[in-house]
Amino acid sequence: MPEGQKSPSERLANIERKLIAFGHQTTSNFTVFRMVERVAASITSQPFKQSTPASRGWILPQTSQSTPGRWVEAKAKLQAGYCFHSGAAAPPPTGPGMSFVPLMSLSQRTLSWNRPSLTRGKRPQLGSQQMGGTCVVGKSSRRSHLFDVKDLDPATALLQNVFPLQTGMKERPPEGLKLEGSKCKGQLLIFGATNWDLIGRKEVPKQQAAYRNLGQNLWGPHRYGCLSGVRVRTVVSGSCAAHSLLITTEGKLWSWGRNEKGQLGHGDTKRVEAPRLIEALSQEVIVLAACGRNHTLALTETGSVFAFGENKMGQLGLGNQTDAVPSPAQIMYNGQPITKMACGAEFSMIMDCKGNLYSFGCPEFGQLGHNSDGKFIARAQRIEYDCELVPRRVAIFIEKTKDGQILPVPNVVVRDVACGANHTLVLDSQKRVFSWGFGGYGRLGHAEQKDEMVPRLVKLFDFPGRGACQIYAGYTCSFAVSEVGGLFFWGATNTSRESTMYPKAVQDLCGWRIRSLACGKSSIIVAADESTISWGPSPTFGELGYGDHKPKSSTAAQEVKTLDGIFSEQVAMGYSHSLVIARDESETEKEKLKRLPEYNPRTL
Repeated sequence: MPEGQKSPSERLANIERKLIAFGHQTTSNFTVFRMVERVAASITSQPFKQSTPASRGWILPQTSQSTPGRWVEAKAKLQAGYCFHSGAAAPPPTGPGMSFVPLMSLSQRTLSWNRPSLTRGKRPQLGSQQMGGTCVVGKSSRRSHLFDVKDLDPATALLQNVFPLQTGMKERPPEGLKLEGSKCKGQLLIFGATNWDLIGRKEVPKQQAAYRNLGQNLWGPHRYGCLSGVRVRTVVSGSCAAHSLLITTEGKLWSWGRNEKGQLGHGDTKRVEAPRLIEALSQEVIVLAACGRNHTLALTETGSVFAFGENKMGQLGLGNQTDAVPSPAQIMYNGQPITKMACGAEFSMIMDCKGNLYSFGCPEFGQLGHNSDGKFIARAQRIEYDCELVPRRVAIFIEKTKDGQILPVPNVVVRDVACGANHTLVLDSQKRVFSWGFGGYGRLGHAEQKDEMVPRLVKLFDFPGRGACQIYAGYTCSFAVSEVGGLFFWGATNTSRESTMYPKAVQDLCGWRIRSLACGKSSIIVAADESTISWGPSPTFGELGYGDHKPKSSTAAQEVKTLDGIFSEQVAMGYSHSLVIARDESETEKEKLKRLPEYNPRTL
């Protein structure tokens, strides 16, 4: 019998049968639901409002044309359902586990979000007013997403943008969880460009021109005079960042550098020349931090994340888009405690204690891993992006066979994450590496320059004995340390030269035990064995640390002789400056550090 001639109950049963045939899955945090409900049996019509996590979801009554634009709240807990997603915008959820969805009718007509109304912060409007007798939960901007899912294999489902519906149900967080910071202890050393407002630019922006540029290029390692007696356990910057962070052994967060968007967290937008305590977080114990181009994330020992800085693309995860947030604000997240995080130029990644990965911010190049680059034409000759304003789980991991077949990779438990300007690397519990985002210069390691919209397996590390144990992402390149200690590189540090399209061993560092590695715009610094090693093409601004009267750049890895006899516990690198935590446990080490010049920038 044709679908249109069946009774509502027969059509409902048919759809339910197809959905159930698609299967039932469970992950550590979320249950994938199957749901087709009669509206009259479980919901009542109400104006649009937010629902509470863990017990409710949004669905739309398909009963008559008398209630267009009105939304309803499910009274019963959702027990089955699928979310058909194509990157459409959705209203701000209460947290990453809550999904707000429009409906698809049985006539295969999708009710979609009205994008302009969302950008103005208004309630969603119906994309169609055709009503039926039943509904299917989903989220889509297209009108052809009610598939016959019975015969869809997972790879085809991926290509067709069929994703599980994530609800607010979550496991109880581990009781008494307290994260520990780095075990490093030492003094902070800095070298490279410190003219923060000019880094990466030809001239200082007009709004900053009123402040004198007090920085200079430090060609060799210097100590900060203002940090006398302050012991540091972690230093942080980013390959596209002109600001830096340090975490003391007491868990206090200090920041300095460029501050045009409030990325230093001091409540203003004035440049800070030397490290300064972030007073707003002085009552928190900070264990980890991450820097984007103009934004910052800070992780507390209880697994909470604070964000500050630029938020034009939603990269702070606060559920809105604003130019600047100069004071720390806690992100909109109510899931498992966060244990790792990383920042790209205008997006962020966080990882929970169960190995689930979440992303938010600008989706350009597919860098969020949600199978979409988020592009849409806002008006004539203007492209904008559907930004993720709150953390959203990265649900799909894939591998591609030689014949181009796409296969899902199940049971991925993320253990580490690293971000370049527009790409991301993750390391999972099986020592596999996945990459996605902008594919230019081969930075993804897939032997092609194609952008990847979802995490894709890097084949080299998917063999017994060849797994990875560390990952690092630079501006246009990537690194991984294998489980046997070899360093592998792919991408480009000098974009005017030939790129490395897939992971290759770095022969210059063969046999070195790598402890820490960091990337700048085009330079690299490594802490290995008893030495510090760096290299990078011209132009450089002192970030290689070779000294005043030495070559300023090097295309081959060289030991930093100015740090001879000084043990580097950890290294970090910004756009064009380097940071080192130098061990100071013995009297000999303290004496060598005292011989280094002291840097005391004047304050504004």
